[in-house]
Amino acid sequence: MTFSPAMLLSIAPKLAELLKAAVAHYGDLRAAGMTVNPDILAAYLAVQVGGWNPSLAGKPVLDDETRGSMCRFLAGVAFNICK
Repeated sequence: MTFSPAMLLSIAPKLAELLKAAVAHYGDLRAAGMTVNPDILAAYLAVQVGGWNPSLAGKPVLDDETRGSMCRFLAGVAFNICK
């Protein structure tokens, strides 16, 4: 199988939606007076993606470890955008 960046187009909107949700959650937590860190955001995202099972070229791309890594990555990006 060869990889083409165009293959990511099917999951890019969901990744953008998750990043937007993490940024909004950061704002909500800060507005409530809470301290926010990437781990809190990653846990929030883990709940959001619990039932999401994307595939590329017909192959599933998220196992539990990869899903956690994705959540941590997006949480870190959201945290860095917001801090």
